[in-house]
Amino acid sequence: MAVEVKLNRWIRLPRLGGGAFRDLMRAGVKYDSKRGFLITPESDLEKIVHIISGALKGAPVEIVHECIGCGREIACKGCEYYPQCTIEKVSAPCICRQCLEGMDMEEYSKIWSEKYLKKYI
Repeated sequence: MAVEVKLNRWIRLPRLGGGAFRDLMRAGVKYDSKRGFLITPESDLEKIVHIISGALKGAPVEIVHECIGCGREIACKGCEYYPQCTIEKVSAPCICRQCLEGMDMEEYSKIWSEKYLKKYI
């Protein structure tokens, strides 16, 4: 069974052990004893997947993004662009197929600017 890692949402993970916990903190994961773990797009997603999978003896780990257009959850492995995408390495905002097809470039640029541009400047 795959472990879902939802970005920008507090999640619970199975007990991973002290070494894996420290490695997750170094990879940019936040932890709160009451809420669990918070993984953001700015975290090192590739490293986080490796740490969690290794601590769980090779269990698959699935990154789940939020569409910048509609807010729907998008799982990387289920995405048709996954084989070509480097989102786990670059942590760019993601967009679902419906929004991609239904949104023009001007609208996409406006949403991206409002939600993300401030973080990168």
